[in-house]
Amino acid sequence: MRKVLPLFLFLFLSSLACAQDGDSHELTIGGIFQSRYAYTFNDDQENLSSFYLRRIRLDIRGHVYSERLTYRIRPEFARSPGLEDAWVNYEAGDGYQIRFGLVQIPFHWHRFISSTRHMFVERGVPSESFGFPAGRDFGFLIHGKNEAETIAYKAGIFDGAGYDSTMSNSDGNMISARVTLAGLGQLPNDESDVQHSPNPGLSFGLGLQAANKNQARQWDLDRSASGNNRAGWVTGTADVSLRWMGWSLVADGYLRQVSPEAADVDDYKGWAYLATAGYFILPKRLELAARYSSLRLDAEDPDTSEREMGFGLNIYHRGHDVKTSIQYLTQRDNAPVEFWLDGLFLVETQVLF
Repeated sequence: MRKVLPLFLFLFLSSLACAQDGDSHELTIGGIFQSRYAYTFNDDQENLSSFYLRRIRLDIRGHVYSERLTYRIRPEFARSPGLEDAWVNYEAGDGYQIRFGLVQIPFHWHRFISSTRHMFVERGVPSESFGFPAGRDFGFLIHGKNEAETIAYKAGIFDGAGYDSTMSNSDGNMISARVTLAGLGQLPNDESDVQHSPNPGLSFGLGLQAANKNQARQWDLDRSASGNNRAGWVTGTADVSLRWMGWSLVADGYLRQVSPEAADVDDYKGWAYLATAGYFILPKRLELAARYSSLRLDAEDPDTSEREMGFGLNIYHRGHDVKTSIQYLTQRDNAPVEFWLDGLFLVETQVLF
């Protein structure tokens, strides 16, 4: 992926530059810059202190030949360089669009809302453990929303191997879908109430995801002597969000049924939930945030449990375009030890352009 990225971008931009007169073309370039300091508290080993770049992304988008035919390319240059998005989208009619390529998979709240507009700089443990890894894959989807922007839907079929794989490692595929309904106001595009909304905004979301013969995770939970990690699985999620007068609350839950192919591993079910709350002590400027989550990969096995707590302070210099986040996250498995001994202190500055 790293080797083909520069060539792909060169050919694509060259094709736009060579467009014939009279063709309708547009190209805009934006990006994300996130720099971070992290201090990791380790109860049983040495603490770690580090500075690094969390995200450096260019956001190249526009339309070609018609305003109905749009595209987006987002290369990532931090940590593990590669492509985050690379798709073409066609607006076939009112409320009906078709998209194909490397796309974000529709499923849960934490991908419906961009990570740049979350209260915490990292997604919660349940969303990472019960959502598809990295939230992106190669595939095809249909999507749209009504004119009043109170209902949105997305549904598609995907390779199931993950966005960082150039070839599938699965004999099957994955389907994924989500519908979001605004009970009050319009569809949300923010986890926080940065605008200090005088009227309440309430939304509900439902997601469903399923795959067969999949290897995107270690589905056998290290229980297979043969090392067979393929499985069929179905995951459902539901969420609710509320934003009003600087207050915000998001709660979401997950249920999953896994059927490993390994003969020595029984089927199992898992669950998870997460709640995040925020309040602007200075309207549009200074936000307090808190989060709690719990999960169990196998509902009948306490050793697969995990919990997370977090507290944070977000300073909005220019909305989400320029903000600083100071946060502490602590995470424990089911072991009966002090919850706060292992944790992660983060300071992150975000600039969107």
